[in-house]
Amino acid sequence: MKDLKRALLLLTSISFYLIVPAQENTLPVREPDYNKPFLFEQLPQRILCSTDELQSLLQAQQGQAVNTDLALHFNFRGTVVSVADKYAGDLVSVTIRSSNYAGAVLNLARVRLSDGSIKFTGRIISLQHGDAFDLVQENNQYYFIKKGFYDLINE
Repeated sequence: MKDLKRALLLLTSISFYLIVPAQENTLPVREPDYNKPFLFEQLPQRILCSTDELQSLLQAQQGQAVNTDLALHFNFRGTVVSVADKYAGDLVSVTIRSSNYAGAVLNLARVRLSDGSIKFTGRIISLQHGDAFDLVQENNQYYFIKKGFYDLINE
């Protein structure tokens, strides 16, 4: 009878151990994949951008097809998927899904600052690729600067 009780206790303990694990083995954070292919390999590291082209993109309507030369030898085609105009035009943004750079999305915003000046911010990024472009202002000119995906995004 003692052996039967021990066997039942052992069987119950093993069943409980298998059904109710104390800890999960998976981490809640995804590890970066530094082996993603590059989408913008053929483009230079730094591209001077026309503010007139940026301004024209911000006037596009949702669903509209766009085809623009953001810079010399940098044609961007796609479809506008989102448009926002907030705070009486002080913040205008547009999101364009690219048709000539697979998986890439251009996020562009124009902010009117308290002194009346205008600042553009933006990124061209693809979740499937290891490179991206960040729009930066230097000496009153805007440049798309090539960066690594994980320099811009934390996973």
